[in-house]
Amino acid sequence: MRLPRLQKAWNEAGKTDPYWAVLSDPQKKGNRWKIDEFFQTGISEIDALMRDLDALDLEDLAEPGLHARPPETAPPQYSPDGQWWWDGQRWIPTSQSRA
Repeated sequence: MRLPRLQKAWNEAGKTDPYWAVLSDPQKKGNRWKIDEFFQTGISEIDALMRDLDALDLEDLAEPGLHARPPETAPPQYSPDGQWWWDGQRWIPTSQSRA
């Protein structure tokens, strides 16, 4: 199926039966999903996933402080001629302090 045809199919499904398009339970086709039942399936799915992850006991395998690590910063970006560097908002001459 080509992308335009696929996009058209999803757009149509989203207009006519959006919850069934996301979670295709044959008993719910034709706009028979109740919104609270629909969202409860996600809650139940995540609860089951979290129980499975807990059962794996991955905590012992994690590097200490792994989740508390700050994101790595990218190296400074210099202009092609090396005369300027980007501070995230503007170009600054390399002769100026980078503070």
